Amino acid sequence: MIGGSSNLNELAELRSSVAAVSGGIPDVDPSTLTDNASSPACTLTFNISGLVTDEEPGQEFPRGTVTLAIFDGTTTVNANMVFDKTAVARVTIDGLSGGFDFNLETLTLTATF
Repeated sequence: MIGGSSNLNELAELRSSVAAVSGGIPDVDPSTLTDNASSPACTLTFNISGLVTDEEPGQEFPRGTVTLAIFDGTTTVNANMVFDKTAVARVTIDGLSGGFDFNLETLTLTATF
């Protein structure tokens, strides 16, 4: 979740759900989201255990890599989202050259192929 007021946009929280958390922080190693409305069910599995959010005072954006796996019932697509403490995270997909740049401030996705 990106938010904040005194420091403009800043990383406020990392979690696997937009719902209120009860019983402690959610699992991050790994977490899986499943869409049961589709047939077969589609899953997104991600691991954010290597993400660093408080490496230095005033750090607004994380550093590290989120690994992703998307499974549609037949095929799995593996990807990485690399954060470098700037507003732009690079998304790369295994087997493809190039990738996508995701701007965390403007929530825009730009292809870099």
